[in-house]
Amino acid sequence: GRDGAQVLSWPSNVSSTPVEMIEQLSPLKVQFRRLRTGSGGAGEFRGGNGQEILFESRAAGPVTVAFLAERTRPETAPAGIAGGEPGACGELIINGKRVNPKSQHYIEPGGTVLIRTPAGGGYGLPAKRDEDRIVADRADGYVS
Repeated sequence: GRDGAQVLSWPSNVSSTPVEMIEQLSPLKVQFRRLRTGSGGAGEFRGGNGQEILFESRAAGPVTVAFLAERTRPETAPAGIAGGEPGACGELIINGKRVNPKSQHYIEPGGTVLIRTPAGGGYGLPAKRDEDRIVADRADGYVS
């Protein structure tokens, strides 16, 4: 009876670490943390959007990172139900290039890591979505 929740935890089921803690405890600068607009699957009830987080390495030398995240291949995108469309799968992008999140990566000083979290699948046929909800989705920045 309602749209999916926005920005659930990924790559695991833990709470979201505040930006201030990330920057205080690691050599990373958070450039942004925002909704992943349009990532939730379309449906009578829209799937919740994921988020995008861009980190920049402020370390004096190279750092090693590993994410071990799931749901990063198109065939593992969160499915829609009852005619709803799938949500977007997760992505890991290092220095502008999509990479395998199951591998270990080296980030040079100034390098960037963009995490795009998966989104929820929609429920019900998109054509049945109420027009007022569509207008509100655009106004709220949930879809483009």
